[in-house]
Amino acid sequence: MNCAVKNCLLGECRPDCQFRHDQPGQISPERQAELSKACDAGKVRPFYCGTQSIDWRSANCDRCSKMPKDVKPGEFACEIDYCISYAAIAGGTIPEDIARRMKYDPARQSWKCGEFSEAI
Repeated sequence: MNCAVKNCLLGECRPDCQFRHDQPGQISPERQAELSKACDAGKVRPFYCGTQSIDWRSANCDRCSKMPKDVKPGEFACEIDYCISYAAIAGGTIPEDIARRMKYDPARQSWKCGEFSEAI
């Protein structure tokens, strides 16, 4: 099975690939493909390293009420979560509209996502 993500560094999809398109998720494979293309053409690099990305995700995505309780491969909390995940394996960039939605601030190392929803 081919990976749903354009230019996936993994090549042929492995059973544990988080981007497998035969798994149910909140973002359709068609929308994932659109977002992937937008990230490939993106101009914003929100994180200077993988550690900053992981820190931001743990403070935002992992604590957001949109994140599924038991995340399965191919599931994402939202389009921002998808784009950050895609950027981690691709060129590291995201589209400007996603950066605005996540309230990206180049002057800060950490910030609260603009679409964060407090988990109850």
